[in-house]
Amino acid sequence: MKIGRGSQRRCEANAQREKTRHKPLQQAIKRGLNQRWSPKIISEQLKRNHPRPRKFSQDRAMRVSALTIYAYLKRDTISGGTSGGGGNLEKQLPRRGKGRKPYGSRGKRRDAMPGRKCITERPPGAENRSRLGHWEGDTVEGSHKASHVVTMVDRKSRFTLIGKAKDKSAATINTVTTSLLERLPQCLRRTTTLDNGTEFSGFKQLEQNLNMAIYFAHPYSSWERGTNEQTNGLLRMFLPKGTDFRYVSDVQLARIETMLNN
Repeated sequence: MKIGRGSQRRCEANAQREKTRHKPLQQAIKRGLNQRWSPKIISEQLKRNHPRPRKFSQDRAMRVSALTIYAYLKRDTISGGTSGGGGNLEKQLPRRGKGRKPYGSRGKRRDAMPGRKCITERPPGAENRSRLGHWEGDTVEGSHKASHVVTMVDRKSRFTLIGKAKDKSAATINTVTTSLLERLPQCLRRTTTLDNGTEFSGFKQLEQNLNMAIYFAHPYSSWERGTNEQTNGLLRMFLPKGTDFRYVSDVQLARIETMLNN
């Protein structure tokens, strides 16, 4: 007897829901959330801990997709905890989703920086994440715009570097960015992709300092630097909006950097 596509999809969805009723899996999800892991990281970690699942095996029951984890968290919230999570699991997510702003819909469009290279010119190793040494960079603003943090993330490994900047001038941002990356060997300093903020207007000097090519995303297209945007969102777990970075020590930043990298 043939089964329609709609029925098959419902069967698969029901099977995934049944998976999340598995007590050891629920406990693994809770442990991951307690460590500030996203559903994506939890899913990948479960795959590593339970490789090559066989049919009806314990390993097979412990492998689940990130989308199924999100659905489980939502179901737990709606049911008030009767699904086994206590009703508060969704609140432990490291990031809550935000809607994407329409392209160029707000604010004045920044003029292109003379001599800048567009993201479309990046080498294949940066585009497809096949090689280490291709970075994304940005700044995170503290309270009253009085302090800033520079974040640099490797596109392949997601390895993150964080540095504090006393202001948002191009010279200061160049100094901090150089200090973060110059300690790495040249093979790990291939390219960097930045946004169009004026703090990166001194990019030519930065290219000379680090001997690496710098590319720019399209204006108002933050998703083109999604790895860095995601990292900045995770950083806000430890340094929420309203934090004055002037009172955050280098030791504290180093601890946060270690937690993000592990």
